[in-house]
Amino acid sequence: GGVDPGRVDIVYSGVPAPAVTTPRDWRTELGWPPDAVICGIVGAMTAEKGVDLLRDIAQRLPEKVRLRARLVLLGGQAVGRDSIGGLQAFRAGFIDEIHAAMAGLDILWHPSSAEGLGTSVIDAMALGVPPVTFAVGGLTELVEHDRSGLLVQPGDASAFAAAASRLVLEPATRVRLAAHGPPRAAVFSVERMIDGTAAVYARVAASRS
Repeated sequence: GGVDPGRVDIVYSGVPAPAVTTPRDWRTELGWPPDAVICGIVGAMTAEKGVDLLRDIAQRLPEKVRLRARLVLLGGQAVGRDSIGGLQAFRAGFIDEIHAAMAGLDILWHPSSAEGLGTSVIDAMALGVPPVTFAVGGLTELVEHDRSGLLVQPGDASAFAAAASRLVLEPATRVRLAAHGPPRAAVFSVERMIDGTAAVYARVAASRS
């Protein structure tokens, strides 16, 4: 915007850290195999959140991934078992204890076409759930690609399916990304936002005195 970069400070919006004592056990609850990899999508089940792409993404998964993975949809009105592009799925509807439900996931799918902050992605990283997401909006600043999650080209269902397949088939990669999630999410904590904002005010006030 023409402002001298030396006069610009970035203070990220802060998100309260989720606290979960008992993650939801989707495998036991839904009778899925112990080795099933639980993927989940969180939020409003709208086109902007990428729900319309789910079938396309699922159909592009290799057969061995569709047999291994299960998809849980956390949000929306519909409730019950479903099949999405040949992938076994469960529509959980609105969830009160959303963080416990998210903590029971192995991978977060976030195929949103537009995102400002990406609160659910921050929550997932804080809970040690690695996200796969399109590189749109603020998500490119949230997720460190191949460190705290995977970013793919916006709108590319094939690339999303490939990234999701990688995490389903590579448990060691899931563990590695999950380990880097909490420290990355901490960058977007409420405490960091408060400290950053206060520091900007203090610096400006000092320069004026």
